[in-house]
Amino acid sequence: MNPQVRRWLEQARTMWRELDPKRRRWLIAGAAAGLVLLVALSWYALAPRYVVIYQNLDAKAAGEVTNKLDELKIPYRTSGGQVMVPEQDADRARMQLAIAGLPKSGYVGYEDLFGNTNIGGMSDNEFNVKSLMALEGSLAGTIRQIDGVEDVQVHLVMPEQHMFVEQPVGQAKASVFLKIAPGAQLGPDQVAGIQQLVSHSVKGLNATDVAVVDQNGVRLDHPEDAGTAVSNADRQILIQKQYEQLISDRLQSALGKILGPGNVVVLANAKLNFDQVKSTQSDVRPVVGQNGVPVSVQKSTKSATGTGVGGAPGTATAGGMATGAPPTYQGATGNGTYDESQQTINYEVSKIVTERVGQSFTLQDLTVSVLVNGQPTPLQVQQIRNYVLTAVGYPNDGTQDQKVTVTGMPFQAAQPAPQVGWWTRYGWAIGTFAAVAAAMGIWFALRRRRVEEEGVPEPVIPAPSLLEESELPEAEQRRREVEQLARTRPEEFAELLRTWLAEE
Repeated sequence: MNPQVRRWLEQARTMWRELDPKRRRWLIAGAAAGLVLLVALSWYALAPRYVVIYQNLDAKAAGEVTNKLDELKIPYRTSGGQVMVPEQDADRARMQLAIAGLPKSGYVGYEDLFGNTNIGGMSDNEFNVKSLMALEGSLAGTIRQIDGVEDVQVHLVMPEQHMFVEQPVGQAKASVFLKIAPGAQLGPDQVAGIQQLVSHSVKGLNATDVAVVDQNGVRLDHPEDAGTAVSNADRQILIQKQYEQLISDRLQSALGKILGPGNVVVLANAKLNFDQVKSTQSDVRPVVGQNGVPVSVQKSTKSATGTGVGGAPGTATAGGMATGAPPTYQGATGNGTYDESQQTINYEVSKIVTERVGQSFTLQDLTVSVLVNGQPTPLQVQQIRNYVLTAVGYPNDGTQDQKVTVTGMPFQAAQPAPQVGWWTRYGWAIGTFAAVAAAMGIWFALRRRRVEEEGVPEPVIPAPSLLEESELPEAEQRRREVEQLARTRPEEFAELLRTWLAEE
């Protein structure tokens, strides 16, 4: 063995023998605690980190998923409808479960995307994408609870926000894909309810912009009847906003090509009249020609044939006559025929009936405000005003200048998004480490103070840098040997002392 190593071992044994029992117990306890802490930290660092792959599963769906994970030899944990797998196996588990058509229910929501993520370390784009995914998953999980729906996919298209315009450029839109259970059918009220649910969960989304399609590609929502899901007043407000947005977008797109993107803002304010007028007009026109147009013809024909007989002239008839009556004579006999024909024709004049229904709305008034970046010249202001007047079709009646206003002022540049520094990403870890170190320092300081108050001498740990015993003077070596003998073997030291006194 190396002499230096042997010397260190001897010094360690000597120091251990010099310790009192109380210090030995504290040292053993500290070493054991350190060993346990080291083992725990190693286990925590090496143990797999579990992540949630599905949640809100019923007992049947969770059982199907866990059975498939057992077949794949992937470890898992379950808790309250959640299924968790090691992070390194999460992608493989999702892919294999999707191939097997599992699970029948469940979704990835806000808890899954943000539960184990440091939001402060995300960029704005990453945060927006994850928020949109979480919202789609939450909506799908809610719609899946409707009877007759087996599976749901929700896709949201959010408009890009403009830095100067209060209203977004474009409209938010959504599509809902439904897998209907065999034999089930969703009624119009249920489809309208799904549209309302999605539209009320997304800012700036109208129910009419939510398309609902089943697994056969059949459109379940009827665009022509979409207005029936909302009240008449809401429908009028929606039409007015869409009309104003259409005018603003077209004007801003055209002016932006001239003045540059981001250098112009257009706002339109429309006043619409939703009163519908229904009129019926009947036109009676003379017929062409003399007969007109026959609408009905009625004909009838009658005919009769008969024979007559007369009495003998100068004689009474068979019925007899009273005496003194004037004489009668028998008329001549012969055959008779009777014919009658009748025809009735009804003529009608020309009549045209026209029924007109007014438009769903009419434009009563429209004002347009144009905001230009900088200070345009009066000529530019007039050119912009003339262009807007022509584009919206204002009549030249002398009041058009009051309908369009053009204002110039400098725009504030958009502030760049703050960069996420290293302190934001790792500050929590550094702070935690500093807090633990400070707590340990305070604990050791208090312990040292208590030991000093108890009067227990601190052990002397020899350092390798000290002078070797061979380099010390002979008197100093003997003094140290005597001190060590007195500390370690007091009985022998006492006997040695008595021997010295006896010799003297």
